[in-house]
Formats: sequence, C-alpha cells, structure tokens
Amino acid sequence: MKISTSYSDSVEHIEKMLSCLSHYIEISNTQGTNDINVACENLVLMLMNSVYGYKLENFNGKKHMSNAAGIDLIDLTNKVCVQVTSKQTKKKLDDTLKSCKENSKLKHYKLKFFIISNKANNTVLSYRDEEFKFDGATDAVNFKSLCAELKSSDHERVIELDWRIKSWLGENYYDVDEFCNAIEGSKDPLFFKDGEQYYPRRISAYSNKEDSYLVERFINPDKYKEYTLEEYVMGKAKGFESKQWLLIAAGQAGKTYEARKLYSFLKEEESDVFPIFFEAKMFNYNPVLRIPYFWQSNHIVYIIDGYDEISSDELREKFLNEITTLQRKYPELRIVITCRRNFIANNEILTDFQRLYLEDLSFDDVKSIIKQSGIDNQETFLRQIEENNLYSLVYVPFYLNGLLDCYRMHTKIPNDRLSIYEFLIDRSFTADNERKLGSVVDVRLRGIKLLQRIALVMQFTEKKELSIEDIADMDISEDDMRCCLGYTLFHRDDRGY
Repeated sequence: MKISTSYSDSVEHIEKMLSCLSHYIEISNTQGTNDINVACENLVLMLMNSVYGYKLENFNGKKHMSNAAGIDLIDLTNKVCVQVTSKQTKKKLDDTLKSCKENSKLKHYKLKFFIISNKANNTVLSYRDEEFKFDGATDAVNFKSLCAELKSSDHERVIELDWRIKSWLGENYYDVDEFCNAIEGSKDPLFFKDGEQYYPRRISAYSNKEDSYLVERFINPDKYKEYTLEEYVMGKAKGFESKQWLLIAAGQAGKTYEARKLYSFLKEEESDVFPIFFEAKMFNYNPVLRIPYFWQSNHIVYIIDGYDEISSDELREKFLNEITTLQRKYPELRIVITCRRNFIANNEILTDFQRLYLEDLSFDDVKSIIKQSGIDNQETFLRQIEENNLYSLVYVPFYLNGLLDCYRMHTKIPNDRLSIYEFLIDRSFTADNERKLGSVVDVRLRGIKLLQRIALVMQFTEKKELSIEDIADMDISEDDMRCCLGYTLFHRDDRGY
C-alpha cells in the first residue's frame, strides 16, 4: 500500500478519502440504509483520538450501552462523549441532548456532535444548549473542520493518520462495492447462539490429575475452591488474581464452549470490559495477533481458543512470541488461552499464565442432563452406564451427549465396549474435522488407521501405555503423532503415550 511521504500530500489525500466517504454516505442514506453510519463510528473514533488526543472507546460494542445513552463514543479519562450521525436536524440534536441529560453518568461530560459529512449546516452550527454547555459552532465536528485541525498536527501524525484511514477504507476507497463488502465484513458475529447445548462448569486452579489432589482437597477445601471462568477473569476468584489464564482440559471436554460462553457473558455484561474472540487455527493462515484500536487495552479481554490447533512447532513458537509482544506492549491486557492437556505436558511455555483446569461434570450434573435430555426410560440408561462401566465417559459432556444419541438410535447402549468406542471415536473425528479449517484429506481415515495400529501393538504387548521408544520402533512419524495428539482419545505425558 502506497503511503504519502509529504505533509501536504498526506493532508490532500485524507481530504480526498473523506470526501469520497461523505459522498457515499449521502447516497446510502437516500436509499434508506444506515449500516454505513454505524460502521463509521470506529473511523470517527480513530480520527478524533488522533487529531484531538482523546481516548475514545466505542461503547456500542456492549449490548447494554448500544445507542442507549444518546452517544456512540466515550472518553472516560477526558470526560468527552460523542454522537456520530449523518442527520443534521434540530430533532436529532434535541434527542441527543435529552438522552445525555437523562443519563446521570454523563453529567460532567463534554458532548461532541460528529457529522459524517464534509460540512455542517446552519441548523447544527447555530444550535445552543446552556444546561449541557453545548455550542454547535465549536462542538459540532465534520470531516472538513477535522481536516482543518490537521494544520496543528505534526508531520508524522498526519502521515500515520493517512495510512490508517487508507487501511480502514481500503486501497480502492472510491469503489462502492468494495466498500460495502468491507462494511458487511466488519459486523460482529454471534459466537454463542441461543439453544446451543451448554452445561455450567466449574474450573480449578489445581489439576485433578495430580496424585495428591483428592486428599489435599478434602483437607483444605477453601484452597481448592472452584470458580467459573468469568469469575477468574473479572477478579472474583480470591487468591488467583491474574491478567493471563491458560484453560487446560482434554479434547472434547468443553473448552471451546467455555471460551465462547465467556465471550457472550462479557459482551452482555454491564461493565467496561470488551471481549475479543480469536480462533487459534486462523493463526495458521495469518500469523499475527492484534487488538482493536477502538477500545483501551485495560478494558479488553482477548480470548484465544485452541492453541493446540496451530499446525506446526514453528508457528506455535511464533504465536508465543506474538503473545509476549502483546504482554509487553499492553501490560493491562487480559488474555485467556484454551488448550488441550496433551499439548501442555510441561510448564515450560506460557509460564506467567495462571493454569486453570476444567472440572468434569458431577454425578448430580449428569443426572440433571439426562433428565433434561427427554430420553425414555432414564433409569434404564443410567443402569446401562453402570453395567458397561462407562462413568469415566459420562462426566465429559461431549461423550455424555454421544451416549445419549447412541441410546436414542438403538434404544439401548451396546453391550460390547468396542461398538461404543467406535461410535464415540467417529463422533470425535467428526467434531474435530469441523474444527480443522482447510483440511484437504479427511483426517478420520488417517486417524482411525493410526489408532488401530497403536491399539494392536498395545494389545499384543499387553501394555496400557507406550513409551517414546515404543513409538519410534513402530516407525510412526512426528506428523502422524501430531495427528493422533489432536484427538481426545490419545494423550501424552512425560513418560510416553
């Protein structure tokens, strides 16, 4: 992307870009659409922060704040609030001032009325409100008046602003279709949809895989108290305050559900916390981590799901370097990373992250889920679970749901464990295939062959686990092992597999 090098070229280019945007906004509004107005909020935020030195944030990213207070942007430090609009009417000004006056939190704030147009009309410029100390002549801002302020900005800031506007609008900012696509792509998807199966989970700062876990928990229950992920992130887990957390569990145990639920909770909660959700598998295609400019870093919770889905050791190392850079650049930034247990077999990575462990369901949880499932003969289902010694599976939601589906299909749970495991393995591969973006070959076929090969060796040698030397003797490649480790049924520890 070409960047202007002179001050005058940069100012001229900024004026040209904003003029094109103003023209497009006029066309868009005459057609009765206002998506462009909403999308421009973050552009205005960037412009005003750069030119006036504000610390504005877009509180419309929070559902409880969305257009509720007659404002779109707010600077909690400098006590400035901004309404972003293309409407230059007395009614719009009256409604905005009325909303501001009714909001006690804005009592001592200065209102700025930003018109996403090249100029303000006389209605806006002559508007006065003594009670809120609003003067349209000085408090109404538009593209033209903002560009005039650039004359007092230093050279480097103007050039940077030129680059940032061009980055936001796109290289072909004069192309209406491309601009529409950019606006559509900027809309925030819903990561946790109503109706998805979610079971409330508890999370511990201590691993239940440790030999002394049960005894220590019985002796000192306060120390081993469990919390929800939201309570850890919001500082309500006493004794475990942190700004970085690593949520660890086996595959299909529910880490992604917890991450997405956290995002939805923070999105809807009435606070100044803004969540960002990032699927780590996307790092395979664009190995960069960034946070948005329209929120202050101390208000952001960066949720990164699936560290184990980064495809290579080289990319994982780069990812960890990106995390370190974020921590250094934004020390107040809160980060939550989820990962499968077998990819964090030691404590040599992310050492400054508080380890968190997703607890299994309790027996009462299991009974409640079975009751809500609507299956017939629920007592029979529980009895068959006991007869087949499957309690180790039902405490994991993914496998409990799988067994419930199996029961619905066959009106019973198969008597032989092989049939049960084949059914659950198939579900596991299906779920993981959906998560492995860009796979050309169905990994189910590859994974089944690998697991069959390993199971056969374990059967003949009567071993319950294989050492690293055993795996080497089987001539299984590192890439094949990585494929196995990506699934729930295969685990790694310091001794082997």
